[in-house]
Amino acid sequence: MAYRLRYLAAANRDILEADAYMSVESPDKAMRFFGLLNEKLLQLRDTPFMYQIYEEYPVYRMIVIMDYLVFYLINEADGTVDVHRIISSKMHIIKRLSEK
Repeated sequence: MAYRLRYLAAANRDILEADAYMSVESPDKAMRFFGLLNEKLLQLRDTPFMYQIYEEYPVYRMIVIMDYLVFYLINEADGTVDVHRIISSKMHIIKRLSEK
């Protein structure tokens, strides 16, 4: 079964934030990061259970991409993988996950 990817509003904001930051810091880093992000998220369509559960907030699964963490939920009932947040590992993770 192939899952559909769905990006929540917070994840879209996180992507814009990461792009704004990395594009100034290092355009090469931004290109590498977004290439890896796209690759890993596309893998979720076929293998959403391949990444670990985030122990500190166990409702989410987590992908590590460079110095960012991607948090997602699998909704088997409707066949979707919902990408909730994409957060720099330098931030207060639990606080950011709790934000609406």
